[in-house]
Amino acid sequence: LRGLRSSPGVIRLIEPVDPQMFGSGLKMRRAPQASLLMPFLPKSLQESPEVQQLLKEAMREAEGGLEGLDEGKVRRIIKLAFQENGNLEDGFTLSKFIAAQTALKKCTSVTVTNGVRVEGTSIPLSPPPNNNSGWGDKKSAFCYRISVENVGDHMVVLIGRHWRIHDNGSNLLHMEIPKGSPGVVGHRPSIEPGERFVYASGCDLPSRSGWIGGSFQMIASVPPSQRGEMEESFDAIVEPIPLIRDASP
Repeated sequence: LRGLRSSPGVIRLIEPVDPQMFGSGLKMRRAPQASLLMPFLPKSLQESPEVQQLLKEAMREAEGGLEGLDEGKVRRIIKLAFQENGNLEDGFTLSKFIAAQTALKKCTSVTVTNGVRVEGTSIPLSPPPNNNSGWGDKKSAFCYRISVENVGDHMVVLIGRHWRIHDNGSNLLHMEIPKGSPGVVGHRPSIEPGERFVYASGCDLPSRSGWIGGSFQMIASVPPSQRGEMEESFDAIVEPIPLIRDASP
């Protein structure tokens, strides 16, 4: 679990990236940490009062104000999964889930700017079967999911984006989307305090790894009396999101 640590003694699970969401966006609530772990537990443990109590007690605040889980209590749940009816398969299913989470953590960045929290996670896409487009062994494609969450006190509007896509193979800038390019996936979402807008898109690289980062151009709906405290328009920074063809631990 060390690869999932967000702060000492606290781990944070990453929501899976759904390639079917590619090219679309919507407002959605953040999935509770316990709900990400529960489907991978044996059914008997899902219904166990002991495990339900452990998960309830495990809730912690992770780095950046995000929800996390107490590492010690999660270790206890994993141990119970291996011990349950002597069924090692259940334990290994949970271990695979932790390994997949570790890979997602390697390909995630979180940044907060002026009350806007941007979280990005990428996954590699497999080449199409019987592909004749020259995909090759070195070319890689990725789907990335972006969550833009308003953790401030005022409504914000995402009006533009700026992306830089860097290729580690050549150590060069592979592509740049100019600052101020309109919206994201056809949307210019208005995001109230406590809301988040989530969308998925993608990119490719001529090598096996790189990163994508940049910023979103935002407008904050700030009362005139408070405009000295916060800019009406600002860039919400997107720290580089690693693009790794094989991020397995």
